[in-house]
Amino acid sequence: MPSVPSPASVQACRTGAVPLLALGCLLLSLLGLGFSRSVDPTADTTAEPVATVSQDLLARYAHHRGPAGAGGDRQLLGHDTAGRGLVTEVFGDLAAARDVAVLVGGVGTDLATFDTGTLRTGARALAAATPASAVVAWADYVSPASIGPSAAGPGLARAGGRRLGVFLDSLRENAPATHVVLVCHSYGSAVCAAALAGEDAHGVDDVVDLASPGVGEGRLPAGVRRWTATGPADPIRLVPHVRIGGFGLGVDPAGTPGARRLPVPPGGDHDDYLATGSPTLAAIAAVLSA
Repeated sequence: MPSVPSPASVQACRTGAVPLLALGCLLLSLLGLGFSRSVDPTADTTAEPVATVSQDLLARYAHHRGPAGAGGDRQLLGHDTAGRGLVTEVFGDLAAARDVAVLVGGVGTDLATFDTGTLRTGARALAAATPASAVVAWADYVSPASIGPSAAGPGLARAGGRRLGVFLDSLRENAPATHVVLVCHSYGSAVCAAALAGEDAHGVDDVVDLASPGVGEGRLPAGVRRWTATGPADPIRLVPHVRIGGFGLGVDPAGTPGARRLPVPPGGDHDDYLATGSPTLAAIAAVLSA
């Protein structure tokens, strides 16, 4: 765990009283969150995004299971081993579901961490809580490999947002879903914000920002509802919601117009929001099933 800063220093960071202090706090906060994955400077960004949700989903799943060495019941919509790897997995019946959640992970989300990481386990938990829905664990962007400069700026989020927009458009065009919910964890909330930065909602009805370090300018396309949750013990609270030059990820989604707060696990950590039994998971299930 990182060392606990003094109350005075935390308050100075949170208020951003001095721009240079806010920038320094941003970097120190990100570096102090306790993550240990090493940076991969050779991350491959050239793979085409998953761009189709075809009617022959069973054939598509089978096509990706073989190279992935996955079990016969896994529904892999995309799988790419280039660089750190990209993967998209579906839980539930995407061909029939009217309610679809797309989960977007944050720092360190890649092929190596996918099977046991927060993104996939959270998607499985949400799918179990909403059996009539479909839940997509979307790891089809190059995330920051570790807490550091790449996680402190919007570059990878913008690139990921473009890929996410392609996927959401294909979902809108080819799947029957009438209600789409984006569930965005940590740095993933910056990716979702980038995807929805313009006037095109890409078919999204609701956005859930969990433990967000910032969502750009905080605007959403007309008609899109925002829900937020950040626990009192989550160290992401130490990250100032600022953007100075190329550093910082923007405003706190909880302070944007119309944002509604969801309950959080008492004393929960950064990765507890989508854990089975979490009040946040139950609230997201209610949003998805509404």
